[in-house]
Amino acid sequence: PYCAAYNPSAEKTAEELGMELTILDGAGNQQTQLEHANLAVAEGYDGFLYFPADVEGALPVIEALNDGGIAWIGVNAYTGDAIEEVGMQYYVGPDASSHGHTMAATVKELFPDGANLVGIEGTAGHMQTIQINRALAEDLGDEYVWLDRQDCNFQAELGTTKTTDMLTAYGISGQGGEIDCIVSHDGGMLTG
Repeated sequence: PYCAAYNPSAEKTAEELGMELTILDGAGNQQTQLEHANLAVAEGYDGFLYFPADVEGALPVIEALNDGGIAWIGVNAYTGDAIEEVGMQYYVGPDASSHGHTMAATVKELFPDGANLVGIEGTAGHMQTIQINRALAEDLGDEYVWLDRQDCNFQAELGTTKTTDMLTAYGISGQGGEIDCIVSHDGGMLTG
């Protein structure tokens, strides 16, 4: 769901450029993405947009693309260090920690004296989740209290369920409850 938001724009741009675009769902799985890379090379595709499920596990896919001689670009939200470690030469996307710093600045602007927070987080152990949480921890002081944080795997349905559970457990500030602010790692989860 996190990656699918890019598809309509990619399809429109490909059409405008007179290119044929095939979208493959890597399902957040490096092995599936490796199979897709090998397929693109074998089928003679001109290029490959690679949205790594996890940059630390991207090396086999990158090697397959490089060895296959196919032009490719990495897309996602990773740190520069992680990209350099795996040798990703062409990359489009922000540093994942910048999302967390922006979120923290927004929370501080809305609640300058502190707040009780709950979090709708990405996937546990995912680089983006780690980077966002690290930035939030760096920027938010002790006056910002996390009542609860739930992994929602970048899925709106799971975000809805877990948010409902947290609202039931803690209630909304101003209505006799404790929650001042819900912080979401992803806009797609927030829609729920």
